[in-house]
Amino acid sequence: MGYADRQAVDVSHQFVHIHASGRFDATPAEARAAWDDFRSTRGVKLITATEYGSGKFDGALKADGWDYFRGSGECVVAWATDTFEPAWRGAGYATRIGTRFFRGGNHDARTPLTSMPLRHIVTGRIAMVRVPHTPAHIQAGDGFRKTTTRVLEQGRAWVTSLAGMGRRSRRFRADHKNAAEIICGDFNVDVHRAHWRGVVSAALGLHCATPIPDGGDLGKRLVSWFFYRGLGVATTGVMRPVKGFDHKPVLIRWSITASRP
Repeated sequence: MGYADRQAVDVSHQFVHIHASGRFDATPAEARAAWDDFRSTRGVKLITATEYGSGKFDGALKADGWDYFRGSGECVVAWATDTFEPAWRGAGYATRIGTRFFRGGNHDARTPLTSMPLRHIVTGRIAMVRVPHTPAHIQAGDGFRKTTTRVLEQGRAWVTSLAGMGRRSRRFRADHKNAAEIICGDFNVDVHRAHWRGVVSAALGLHCATPIPDGGDLGKRLVSWFFYRGLGVATTGVMRPVKGFDHKPVLIRWSITASRP
């Protein structure tokens, strides 16, 4: 098949993806209202989230026409069942990666990572969706904070967790050359800054989605974002604040074709 023929066959399909970095102490009612709003957003077929670490939130995640996988205690991938299906039986899995650090009273924390391979029903393309929540309080401008032993441990954990994600991404790419991949989550560094976009992209072996919005999801900082391969990007943005949460959701419109762009 020639290039022109392939272009005629590989019609681009678009879908909206919302990532919502959550808050462990949000109420079930606040979570339900937020997720009902996400699912009602025009074109939304994929939702990812962090800090949904308790069964108290499961009622918010459940909805007609949607399925979800929550792993690693807090990281969620949810999809519209008219657009996606699990790529294979038992597809979703969760792990904790990187070196140990302190988080929320736990001196033995590691970075949670949920991975969910989905098949786009119309095109047949597989898209591996991964959601991490990396260590916080590690950034000082374009470098790492170095104030205390605990902060140094968090910085090492951040670096080693991204390296672990990158190894997984490269192995998956070697085994599934035509598949797409999305890694989106709370990276806890400001991707407004070119330095951090470059660091994360290089570690993961993925592109940073552009254009980068002017606004942030956590105050002025844009710490929740999308890194990808094998897809096209149509639009990006930051959504309005959500009651009960300290992050604003971020949004992207992907385009997907039957073969890799």
